[in-house]
Amino acid sequence: MRIVPLTEDLVPALRAFLARLTAAGRRETFNSTPNTPWPEGPLPPPYARQNYVVLQDDVVRGAYGLRYDHFQFGERVLALANYAMPLSEGIIDRRFALVGVLMLQDAMKREPLLYGIGGGGTGGSSPRLVLRLKWQAHDIPFYFRLLRGGSAAGEIRALRQHRRIGPALRLPGGAMLASLALQAAALRLPVFTRGAETRVIDSFGPEADELWDAARHGYALLNVRAASHLRLNFPAASRSLTRLLVSRNGRTLGFAVLKVGVLQEHFGALRVGTIVDLFGHVEEADVVAKLAVEHLRTAGAGILVTNQLHPAWRQAMVRNGFLPGPSQYPFFASPATVALLAPFDGVMARAHFTRGDGDGVRGEIS
Repeated sequence: MRIVPLTEDLVPALRAFLARLTAAGRRETFNSTPNTPWPEGPLPPPYARQNYVVLQDDVVRGAYGLRYDHFQFGERVLALANYAMPLSEGIIDRRFALVGVLMLQDAMKREPLLYGIGGGGTGGSSPRLVLRLKWQAHDIPFYFRLLRGGSAAGEIRALRQHRRIGPALRLPGGAMLASLALQAAALRLPVFTRGAETRVIDSFGPEADELWDAARHGYALLNVRAASHLRLNFPAASRSLTRLLVSRNGRTLGFAVLKVGVLQEHFGALRVGTIVDLFGHVEEADVVAKLAVEHLRTAGAGILVTNQLHPAWRQAMVRNGFLPGPSQYPFFASPATVALLAPFDGVMARAHFTRGDGDGVRGEIS
């Protein structure tokens, strides 16, 4: 078997591979856009992607992508490649069980500076594989807040087994809600917005650039959130997303990217308000989070969920009545990336990752 870049003539074979997975009951998706040359520059364009396929003769047996994201690390801007959506025929036919290993080894040779996010947690097949090849994982904590829900709250299946939250979720409806309310009240502290205001925008513009320049120094590592990058990651065409600017006396404090919908598998009939992304001055995190919560409450959300890593935003979740839950959304770093981000544990202690990083905005909440 050999691994080659995806070209136009290989797209039909790739689609046939995806069709075989679907026929076997695995509904997987993959970006089937052929690779194109990039303009010359010191870094690949933000979110540029290169796809590769595993060929056995002329038959595709696997595929993966490398998507290049720009990160601010101190005063440097780095391009790290997201090892994206690896798919192997080994998930339906054990004759091809080694395809996953071959793809990861190939990716690490092509681009040593790799990372990944999610993958269903450290117990999934792809995460287990990268950990065996000396990658490191750092959990991105999950938080939730129940606003309303009645008996439907008992349908939060993903949280029932958590040692802290599970017992409350298994109580009868009214007692369960009371238990959750007491837990949240014990954590929640008053948050005063002090005249802060919100404005919904269709697309990120100059305010986002000004905020980025002023606030990025509060973080050790984060995905670049200048306006040009935000417009690519949260495009105006994504109508399900709400982009909320928070300001006070003409000064932008931060922004939130929000979404309201139903995730039947995890939350039953509850309307889920997702805080997809948050960014701003770390000292204003409580205020930005509070106004994001109020916007989602007004939009009819019954439960709020988010993943946040930076301590300022984690504290903001707690101060705004969120409870921790079991996360299935870790950050993975290849050995070369770990070495570059040294001291890795110290950097990750002040890094900023949310559900809007990686492929999270296009996936489900974990």
